[in-house]
Amino acid sequence: MTIGLTGDLVIDRQDYGITFSKLMDNGELFIGNEVRIRIRALAAAQ
Repeated sequence: MTIGLTGDLVIDRQDYGITFSKLMDNGELFIGNEVRIRIRALAAAQ
């Protein structure tokens, strides 16, 4: 038997107190505020 799980979520890093920010030469943020987390898991019985 095999089971697969998937999960996707997006968080704002500033909601967790991570506020470091630096601009690149083109004016864009070096590190964006939006963090995407993707989880993929597969389990198989032996």
